[in-house]
Amino acid sequence: MFDFGVQLIEDTMRPKGRDICKRDVMPLVKDMKLRFPLSWQTRTLSLGKRIMHKTIHFESSFDASRLFHYICLNLSSYNVVKCDGRNGCLSRMMREMDTDVYFFFIPHAHIIFAFEFFVLCRTEGESMDSFIHNGSSPYIQTISEKIMWVAETSMKDIIRSAAVNLRRDCLWEGFSHSNQSKCLIPIDSLHEMCQMSHTLSISGLSPQLSELLFDRMDKLEILWSNVLLAMKRDPVFSLSASFDDRVYLFYFKQEDLFLMIELNSSKGVEEIQILTRENPSENKLFTNSCNSIIDVITNWILHWLWNSL
Repeated sequence: MFDFGVQLIEDTMRPKGRDICKRDVMPLVKDMKLRFPLSWQTRTLSLGKRIMHKTIHFESSFDASRLFHYICLNLSSYNVVKCDGRNGCLSRMMREMDTDVYFFFIPHAHIIFAFEFFVLCRTEGESMDSFIHNGSSPYIQTISEKIMWVAETSMKDIIRSAAVNLRRDCLWEGFSHSNQSKCLIPIDSLHEMCQMSHTLSISGLSPQLSELLFDRMDKLEILWSNVLLAMKRDPVFSLSASFDDRVYLFYFKQEDLFLMIELNSSKGVEEIQILTRENPSENKLFTNSCNSIIDVITNWILHWLWNSL
């Protein structure tokens, strides 16, 4: 019966190349855990399969349900599969100890900052309680302990990454809907969003635009306070926030990215950066969007300079 249940779960999860598993395996996983507790599994030495369970606690400003929902909306980003159903769970298959390992997790029913975590694995011809040497640790572990540790580490990485990305998206939404010259969101939140986002310096993307913007020799004698005042009034730019007339944040809705301009104490340009959620180097669409914004900025500044002569 135990072997049949494990095989049924594996057969359900085995098909690759999908984000959704239409069959909810969590009721079966929980039933297997109750029918065959770990104490029974360890006493049955002939078993080459095991189902293990653990409650994973974590610290975050978001509870387990909020993080679970966020991961479900971004399955491919975390390489997990959503198992549909009333008790739908998230799952990942990984390769460890030359065998397929499946782990499943759902928000804990009674602890808001915890997940229920299940691991299903097998060995070929070896007991799960055979000891192995871990090259990265002076201590020996059983096969089941090693697999549990690797799976738990992978799951915690998912949770940490989701918590960071969700926080970034909350700040992103706050700034993108601000649309006011005097933003009520503190500048510390802007710095936090920058740390969680991908930032691209204009100087590295466009040397020609960099020469125009930074004008180290003051050949153009550009009054950047006037430039920014004109940008704030132009519908091409949507001002999200400004801080002490030193930092200006503009949002481009269609491209879903920010342009951040920082002035120095002399009111010259200190830095101009593009902020994106995704890594542009891994997404050609974002690369094209960044290049498009650079063209907009270059053409707008040149047009402004011409009209100011």
